[in-house]
Amino acid sequence: KDALAERRMYVAIVGLILALVAILDRYQLDPAVLKVGAIAVLGLAAILTFQRSQVWGDDSVFWQDVIKKDPGNKRAHIDLANSYIRQRRFTEAMAEDDVVDKMDGVTEGTLLNRVTVYEVMQNYDVALDMLHKTAAMHPTSSTYTEIGHLEAYLGHIPESLTAFALALKLDPKYAPAHAQRGMIYLATGDNARASTDFHDALKSEPNNEIATT
Repeated sequence: KDALAERRMYVAIVGLILALVAILDRYQLDPAVLKVGAIAVLGLAAILTFQRSQVWGDDSVFWQDVIKKDPGNKRAHIDLANSYIRQRRFTEAMAEDDVVDKMDGVTEGTLLNRVTVYEVMQNYDVALDMLHKTAAMHPTSSTYTEIGHLEAYLGHIPESLTAFALALKLDPKYAPAHAQRGMIYLATGDNARASTDFHDALKSEPNNEIATT
């Protein structure tokens, strides 16, 4: 669905070059004319390449350029939102998510993008609300684990344990849920359950950072 993908020209352009060489050979142009023409073409190509490198050198500028040429490119809007998040341009990131929502309706991806923004802004209650909406739309172990993590951070221990239980019900071997729940048990003095969770986390993910420390 892309209007143009420059990387797909790398192989195909070989045929164009060979065809051009064959045409020039057939007309047997004066070598001096060919030299001047080649220098002119290479010079123009160098200028155009430098100009294009200004776009490729910055991911936000790149995706803005894609959207300018193809406003309906949903992937470009999503990647531009991700780029804005990395640059902490949160208002612009959520504006891009709004554009995607208008195209497809509210999706799991745009909700999770907003969660990232609200977490970085330390607006944890709104982030938690977004996570619950995401879980209602598409329940996954990772989403419930993130809910458990935020609930614990806010001091809601029963709600946190409930979320981790839901995560492990969906995937009993999901190491992050075991590891983070183990930390909750450890913090509340339940060392036996903490040890069991850390052991289960390491069985699924031997290098799990939380469980190993």
